Amino acid sequence: MNMDEKKYALLIIDMQNDFVLPGAPACVAEAAATIPILKRLLDHFRTRRLPVFHIVREYRADGSDIEITRLEGFVQGQRYAAPGTPGCEIVDDLTPIDGEYRVVKNRFSAFMNTELDFMLRRLAATHLVVCGTQYPNCIRATIFDAVAYGYPVINITDATSAQTHAIADSNILDLRNIGVECVLCDEFLSQPNWLENEFTSSGRPDGIVIREGFHAMDFERVRAWLAATYWSPGIAQETVERAARNSALVIGAFAASGVQVGYGRVVSDCTRFAYLADIIVDESRRGMGIGRAMVRFALNHPEMTSVRKWTLATRDAHGVYAPLGFGPITEFENKPESWMIRRLDETCVQDG
Repeated sequence: MNMDEKKYALLIIDMQNDFVLPGAPACVAEAAATIPILKRLLDHFRTRRLPVFHIVREYRADGSDIEITRLEGFVQGQRYAAPGTPGCEIVDDLTPIDGEYRVVKNRFSAFMNTELDFMLRRLAATHLVVCGTQYPNCIRATIFDAVAYGYPVINITDATSAQTHAIADSNILDLRNIGVECVLCDEFLSQPNWLENEFTSSGRPDGIVIREGFHAMDFERVRAWLAATYWSPGIAQETVERAARNSALVIGAFAASGVQVGYGRVVSDCTRFAYLADIIVDESRRGMGIGRAMVRFALNHPEMTSVRKWTLATRDAHGVYAPLGFGPITEFENKPESWMIRRLDETCVQDG
């Protein structure tokens, strides 16, 4: 894979009741304080539909699968992280939602004897953001293994906990010394290139970067373009943004200067059906292949690989889409009359 292609995945480590809640049998002193920061981070990944992994540990009651350094204390003291118990559950504020992954480990590293690396590669994740609890054990082991597997890693320091600040500081120093980015949550969220999926691969016009993600878009420019079209005349910015938020994929093309020069979105169940909408390029950049590059990006997106039927509607841009395999419904459907449409008025006609 071209290393200019970036897709971030979030790994939240061991944020389970037995390790986080005050008074829990294996409570990490600083863990509970990180929950609000982790929630902010999690919300940003969810908004951008980037992969989220909740890494948890589970131990058998007899300690047969616990780390050797913890075995004696575990069997002689209070058990923790037992499958099926409330203590093993992820804390309420970080509960996984549909589409997020729960990976069980019984060693410090999230990679050891788990399917994590396989899943990351299947999802085309190239960069990892790691946080959770706690530094000297699971955070550290997971990050070191991630680097060994070839993943660039960012550690969100105020979303990661240890028993003491001194322990955290010494581990952060070590991680930085192996080339890991260690930053505060606010710093991470303020950098758009760390938050959006950015592709600068072959198949795009020179100097053009294609990015995905709602927060990467310049919606004032996008609204101005769409408001001048035949399919969305005079459209309000609020409507443009609402449509984008409720789309499966939002993409933009950007010049080397950072100015947005193209836009599009995909309405889809990410499984069988997808509709290309609002594909548009700034008038000064038309004829350069930018529109086709954005469509190709959407067609090849990892979240869209199982989609079998792509549709769009256009009055005058057939030449943009035909080389990518699009054609009249009559070419693909034995009974085109089976297709139906309902619209309220002429302004609702959608363009691909």
